[in-house]
Order: sequence, then C-alpha cells, then structure tokens
Amino acid sequence: MRFSFLSLIILFFLWGLLTSLNDILVPHMKAAFELQHWQAQLIQFFFFGAYFVMSWPAGTLIRKVGYKRGIVIGLLLMGVGCFVFYLPPS
Repeated sequence: MRFSFLSLIILFFLWGLLTSLNDILVPHMKAAFELQHWQAQLIQFFFFGAYFVMSWPAGTLIRKVGYKRGIVIGLLLMGVGCFVFYLPPS
C-alpha cells in the first residue's frame, strides 16, 4: 500500500515536471524546425487540448474499470507510445 501511494505521488510530480518542460521546449522547437510564432503555439494548444479531448473517454474508462486499473491502463498506453517513438523507421 505504501509503495503504491509513493509511486503515485512520484508519478504526479513527474507529470508536472513534463508539463512545465513544455514551456521550455517550445522556443527550441521553434528554432529547430523554423516555425512561425503561431505554429509554435500550436504545440501548447494541442498539448493542453488533449486534456479536453480525452477527459470524456478517460472518465468512461475509470467508471468501467475503476481508478486503480484505469491508472495502470493509462501508464501502459504511455509506455506503448514511448516505445513507438523509440522504434527505428523501416
């Protein structure tokens, strides 16, 4: 029980860190990809827009499987997403 609670606290801090890093990465993305200002701001728009779009499906998932399994499913989906970025192009 204590391990699960501490793991969840650490994950929330990590998610907060990643959210704050988004502000730092936008200027670097703008320079690296030669984006205009409005294009660079789309990074922020879609990052936070995902919370709006996914709130309904996530709420439905949690209602069906519960909080504990919902968190595990979400973490597994994030792991799959990270793995997809790691795969080399064919």
